[in-house]
Amino acid sequence: MKNKEEKHHVTRKFRVFATQLCVISGLISAIPAEAQTAAPWNLSSKRSINPPFTASSSYALTPAGEIYASGLQGDGSPAPTSSFGNSSSSTISYVTRLNSTGEVIYTVALPGAFGVYVFLDAIGNPYISGRAVDGGFYSTVGAYRTTPPAYAPSFICKLRSADGTPVYCTYLDIGGTGFNSVDSAGNVSIVAGIAARGQASPGSLHQGNNIYAAKLNATGTALIYAATFGGSGLEAPQDATMDTAGNLFITGRTSSIDFPTTQNAAVRVFPAQAGATNFTIGLNTDGAAFLYSTFGAANESAWHMAVDSASEA
Repeated sequence: MKNKEEKHHVTRKFRVFATQLCVISGLISAIPAEAQTAAPWNLSSKRSINPPFTASSSYALTPAGEIYASGLQGDGSPAPTSSFGNSSSSTISYVTRLNSTGEVIYTVALPGAFGVYVFLDAIGNPYISGRAVDGGFYSTVGAYRTTPPAYAPSFICKLRSADGTPVYCTYLDIGGTGFNSVDSAGNVSIVAGIAARGQASPGSLHQGNNIYAAKLNATGTALIYAATFGGSGLEAPQDATMDTAGNLFITGRTSSIDFPTTQNAAVRVFPAQAGATNFTIGLNTDGAAFLYSTFGAANESAWHMAVDSASEA
């Protein structure tokens, strides 16, 4: 009897917790009965809360307790208060800003944008990244790249927190989407895998082509660097972040026994009898050299990373 009561108590606590998450997201008004006992939230410290019954794809929390959420427009999405993008596109994403009590401040519709992720700098300024569809999304005058590349073009925009209008929007030289973060100067990092087809810039690290890592300046008008690296096998970046100084840290998975490592690596040689392992690298601020590059243990995987105030990842 006691075990049954404890189980009921735990189940009730989970339902209350799930309801609170739904209310604060502001994306849905109630949890369907089937979702209350279904599983689970897909939780990530950097990416998303994705219940199966919403159209949300990412969220970010400001220091003031406000939430930015993004995703594809669908049933239950907040009504847009403004819009920018490709008005002829039938694919419409959105970004919603909610205050600390979960009330919608505004929702910006983004026609022509797909796979939109929202991320913030240290003081809560919002940025979005994603892939342009239906011939293009949007760019601002003077942006680094105002026309999309031919292959699955990606973009990054900085938004004004007050109303969600773009400070800048630029296409990138790569296809698809990757991992983004912002340093204390407002420079944005971009990390993507082999499908990106990005090229190293002069003076930047070039030790293979499977991983593309770049940094965009704070005004969105130029790349600071574009570096590429990898081995003869396959690499899949899983997460990336910058420290306040602008050093870039990346973790992921590799099957390359010749993946480039450094002399100071914790594990410099590909683990024996491993089909694959994880890698972790630190890239310096101008993208010209590794701070370090190391393998993990045999068959190890790393999915997320963070950097502390001492730049330890």
